[in-house]
Order: sequence, then structure tokens, then C-alpha cells
Amino acid sequence: MSNLINNVGICVTGVQHQVNALEPDPPVVVSTKGTYCEKDGMFFLKYRETYDNVDDVSECLLKVYDNRIELVKAGAINTHMSFVLGETTKALYEFPFGTINMGVVTKYVCVTKERKRIVAKASYELYMEGNKTADCDITIEVTQ
Repeated sequence: MSNLINNVGICVTGVQHQVNALEPDPPVVVSTKGTYCEKDGMFFLKYRETYDNVDDVSECLLKVYDNRIELVKAGAINTHMSFVLGETTKALYEFPFGTINMGVVTKYVCVTKERKRIVAKASYELYMEGNKTADCDITIEVTQ
């Protein structure tokens, strides 16, 4: 993919397996169009996210490096989450019903680039208010 491309397909899929659950939660899938930009070996995705039962939207920015993924949301939901391989990061997750202190322990990050497709994946442990709540996976697919 080249430097700046508008109207790329973006699919972000998140799966959480709650600590004491037998089965993972159903996947949360955001499928939309956005803008792709590549610079200095990393790429950026900008897109809008809408939510059920909430009138507002969030402007989203994904920054994808070889060993790190950052997700920034502003609007209905506000957060800056970092998935850094082998590190523990902290984030506030602010949404219309309150704020949650979160910790993210990233276990796996992989970015695969093809000519017209990019897939970035991360696996991580999610902590809320200091307690482990889930093992999670996020997959970001970009298509031209």
C-alpha cells in the first residue's frame, strides 16, 4: 500500500474470553471505511466508530508499528490504549456510563503486509481496576 489512501476498508475484530467463562464472548466487529497513511515504517488508520444505544460517535486513530499497536478514541468513548509486546500498559476507558482504569499485558503482536491488504493482531490480558478480567485478541484488517 502507498503513502495516503482514502476510503480503505477497515475491519477491527475484538474477542474477549472472560476469566471464569467457559466460552469466549461473541466477537465485537467494527467494519467501516477510513483513511490509511504510511510513514517511517508504521501506518495510521483514521475512521469513525458508531455504537448501539449511544447517539454520539468516536473518532478513532490506530497507529500500527512492527511490535506495537496504539488505539486512540475521542468522542462517545475516550481512550488511549497501547499494545506493546512484552509490556504492561495502563489506560482509562471513558464512556457515557463511567470510567474504567484498565491494564493491558500484551502477549503477542504480529503485522502482516501484502500489496493490497494488511493484518495486524495482538493478544493480551485485560485488567480492570487491578483485577484480571479477560484474555483478549484484537485483529485489524485493512483492504484497498
